[in-house]
Amino acid sequence: IYTSEGAQPVFLPESDNQAVLENTAFDLSGAPNATMGLVAGAGNRYYNSWTKALNAASEGGTVTLLDNITVTGTDDRLIVSKAITLDGNGKTVSGSTGSYLVRFDATGTMKNLTVLQTGAAAAMQVNAGATATVEHSVIRCTATTPYGTVVLNGKLILDNGAQVISEGSAADGTQS
Repeated sequence: IYTSEGAQPVFLPESDNQAVLENTAFDLSGAPNATMGLVAGAGNRYYNSWTKALNAASEGGTVTLLDNITVTGTDDRLIVSKAITLDGNGKTVSGSTGSYLVRFDATGTMKNLTVLQTGAAAAMQVNAGATATVEHSVIRCTATTPYGTVVLNGKLILDNGAQVISEGSAADGTQS
């Protein structure tokens, strides 16, 4: 459902926790409250759960984060399981967990995102057969971890100012 309040668009959730805007484009830069409560968008649908947005995205599509995300458990992690672009939109995915925060099981791109792990685990994992291209993003781990900042079983490409920052140390005492 879309309503208009003055000159600023207002989105109201529909069934299945999504707001549907079909064949519609809006410039939301002047309406910061238009996406309040919505976490991510894929195509022309906006979701209050990034896992629903990731699942709804089509191959080759883009999922855009609309809010910062705090990962509190394994069900909250961002898992890229198909060829998509994850546009962080300048937001942060953070957590203090015993497992990675972002995982690539398929080839995809992550851009404009800060991934901050303060727990004893890697910030990101790239699995065998996957390639993660990271652009204009920071992957940061601040704690001592046996895994390092990024677990690589696949391929990681850092491009366009992407950074991996390891502030903690590995379990053996070396810099992670």
